[in-house]
Amino acid sequence: HTPPLWRALAGLSAMNANVAVQVARDLMVRDPAERCKAVLRRLTSSVGPDTPLPISQSELADMCALSRGKISEILGKMEDQGLLLRQYRSIQLVSRTKF
Repeated sequence: HTPPLWRALAGLSAMNANVAVQVARDLMVRDPAERCKAVLRRLTSSVGPDTPLPISQSELADMCALSRGKISEILGKMEDQGLLLRQYRSIQLVSRTKF
């Protein structure tokens, strides 16, 4: 009796399945720095290009299946390259063209 509700539910299920596939694809990247970049690209696509990601380095480390120390090292190198800015509990991508 409520076809719009069922269509919305099907659409939501399809979006969630797409996100699950993206997460699995990101985690299959072997190189830790490239895996981190893949996760950051995915997260940025959900908040917009100029919006800082409201995420701590520990949370990002968990999402990338890496240690907090390794994420800090990777983000430090990326910051030195001018790709991002680290702030308290947030990360902002600076240059999407190089990313």
